[in-house]
Amino acid sequence: MKKLILALLAVGSVAFANAQSNSVLLYGNVGMSNYSDSMNTNMFSWNINPGIGYQFDQHWTLGLSLGYAQNSNRPDGGTRTNTNDYNVGAFGRYTHNISGIFYCYGQLDMGYWGGNQTGNFPTDRIYNGFYAKFNPAVGAHIKNGWSLNFSVGGLGFMTRKYNETANSSNSFGITFGQQVNIGLSKNFQCHHRVCSDHSMGEDNHKMKADADDDDDAPKKKAKKMRKDDDE
Repeated sequence: MKKLILALLAVGSVAFANAQSNSVLLYGNVGMSNYSDSMNTNMFSWNINPGIGYQFDQHWTLGLSLGYAQNSNRPDGGTRTNTNDYNVGAFGRYTHNISGIFYCYGQLDMGYWGGNQTGNFPTDRIYNGFYAKFNPAVGAHIKNGWSLNFSVGGLGFMTRKYNETANSSNSFGITFGQQVNIGLSKNFQCHHRVCSDHSMGEDNHKMKADADDDDDAPKKKAKKMRKDDDE
């Protein structure tokens, strides 16, 4: 048991080191929700959200995110409405390490979103607008910078305008306990300058050693000639 704990701590320390400052964060999450409201309206949705960002220090990361989602909504005894959403925007993430293995973070996403609805409409409804959402999550470092992330919803605000209407509609949602998101992430260290300087140091050291050998060559030859004369 002691060896297992030490091994987990070692893995966590390596992963923690890979999530330090000056690293590039790449992540991808998938989510699903299925619930009914007080009007017996059944709603099901799934989403996928990749993103890439730059981690400035042990806590802050800024970057770009994308997303695609499908939603299905059927009122009690009514016609089912299907929605296809896509979004692109920026995100900011604050991470707090709980231990060498576990951490938690809060991520704020903001940007453009749009899509279309099909169902009991004469034609497809096309819309676009703005979104802002905040999701807290927990994660666990695995190995070599890879991590597992898990969340159960968050807060969101969206505004959208349909093609057949002149006014925009706003909505605010709380999805805690109604949505499950699971994802993977990885931090890539930025060692280009270090590697470059290290290589240059090795080359300079080698050149200096070669030069020293060249300078010592005449001295060694003269010493050998004196030894032959003495013999």
